[in-house]
Amino acid sequence: MTIKQIQHLLAYLGYYTGAVDGIWGNQSTSAASRFQREYGGLTADGIAGEKTQQALRKAVAEGMQLKQEEENFWDH
Repeated sequence: MTIKQIQHLLAYLGYYTGAVDGIWGNQSTSAASRFQREYGGLTADGIAGEKTQQALRKAVAEGMQLKQEEENFWDH
């Protein structure tokens, strides 16, 4: 997976708000770390290795983004 693809998935899931520019900087690292902590079973190191990439694909496929939208709805 490319950095842009990872950034897109992190953005879709609500973890990344920076520009999807293909540069793995502080915002990408921070977003990946937050995802890794919240998804569970991953080392929260901010590195989007193969396990993190698999988890991102699975989170999107399972509708993790919809769960976050529901939580945000009830917070208002």
